[in-house]
Amino acid sequence: MVLGYYSALLLVAAGVGAAPSVQSAGSDAPKTMLEHVHRVVIDPGHGGGNNGCLGIDGTYEKTVVLKIAKRVERILLAETNAVPLLTRRTDKFLGLGERSRLANKWKGDIFLSLHLNADAYGSGFGLETWFLGAEAADAEARRLVEQEEAKYRHEEHHAHEGTDMVKRILRDATHRQAQAHSQVLAIDIANGMRETTKRKLRGVKQAPFGVLKAAQMPAIVVEAGFFTHAKEGWTLLATEQQEKIARGIVEGIIAYDKRIGGTNPTLSQK
Repeated sequence: MVLGYYSALLLVAAGVGAAPSVQSAGSDAPKTMLEHVHRVVIDPGHGGGNNGCLGIDGTYEKTVVLKIAKRVERILLAETNAVPLLTRRTDKFLGLGERSRLANKWKGDIFLSLHLNADAYGSGFGLETWFLGAEAADAEARRLVEQEEAKYRHEEHHAHEGTDMVKRILRDATHRQAQAHSQVLAIDIANGMRETTKRKLRGVKQAPFGVLKAAQMPAIVVEAGFFTHAKEGWTLLATEQQEKIARGIVEGIIAYDKRIGGTNPTLSQK
């Protein structure tokens, strides 16, 4: 069934809402066979006129997270049976709702929105993962949501009805199941990145990220480090560190697939 879906993806014509073509990895090495996670939707944050945060050397967040996303894609194709699907492959703008709607349309088993963090004082550093929560837990969470989503104020679900919408989502039985697995996914990917990068893990947290609200599968935001930190910011520009982050994400996906056992936390097979 998975192979049939994989073959179909190769024939899909490019277009709005169409599943993107899968890039060949060209590797004959034995693969890790995932039992439950087959379609991994990878969302490189920002894009187009939405640059994200500014790095220590003047590079924008949108550029680095796209590079990391493509590395995750390459590793998944080369080393697992999963089908990675990127919401964007180029420097293009996508709305918050559009990103999760694509994940739903493609029947993703998990959804990962990739970002870099920023701190006005340049003192913050380390890794974080986030899953959906009705309210920001603290000032830091509110700051991060505002920082990542400031350019999307025109979307109707953002801002004024955000908290009520998330509460309605979390009351829905199907979404509650996906939500529980989102926390597990966030933990496993955080641990995977910590192991591969050897950097500080700031925690697994909850906040009302707009990009997660419509997702019908386990969905998380990955903050892969602080682009504004004097040391970590430079590290994030290095291809070696980007590879370690990507590998940590893949290791987390593999760990998650093993941990969820026989459950099906997604809507992709319904």
